[in-house]
Amino acid sequence: MELSKSSEFANVANFALRQYSSMHFLWGPGGGIGIHTRLRGVARKSVRVRLPPWAYMKLVSACLIGIKCRYDGKSNLNKKCLGLFKKGKLIPVCPEQLGGLQTPREKSEIQKNGKILTKSGKDVTKNFIKGARKTLKLVKLLEIKEAMLKSKSPSCGCGKIYDGTFSGRLIKGNGVTAALLKKNKIKVYTEFDEVL
Repeated sequence: MELSKSSEFANVANFALRQYSSMHFLWGPGGGIGIHTRLRGVARKSVRVRLPPWAYMKLVSACLIGIKCRYDGKSNLNKKCLGLFKKGKLIPVCPEQLGGLQTPREKSEIQKNGKILTKSGKDVTKNFIKGARKTLKLVKLLEIKEAMLKSKSPSCGCGKIYDGTFSGRLIKGNGVTAALLKKNKIKVYTEFDEVL
């Protein structure tokens, strides 16, 4: 049975709950769900439900699929990410653009005090927080559980980010969006992690 909307899936589940005394949802291979039911403690039934395509999708930094949204107007094209996007497995997002920043824009880095400043000293912290919150809203709306984000970025960096001196030096830390997603129990990777 193919379901294209979450409301349709909910209707199936509610119907089953009314009909059967117990029901267990088990994630199966390929993302399908097996609904195993017991009819008044006597008979058993199994219904195979195929979730809609968006239910399996991961978030990805838009620059990794070739979208020119980097601060310098370029992309960080990753062929594996582009391949997964073409297969409909990734949803691209640029938190910095969602936060209201233009492309191209001045390079920004997270400072020791937590603020995000451009190289000329402009405070863009609010833009980064706004973009992170909008990204989280999208993740929750689509029930996304994993994100493939651009390494070292003040928004998307995971594990290592630039130290705020604009010297190219890296330190341990996470970008604003990556940190917010991780706080909300979203698995975050970079393009260098072997999970593609």
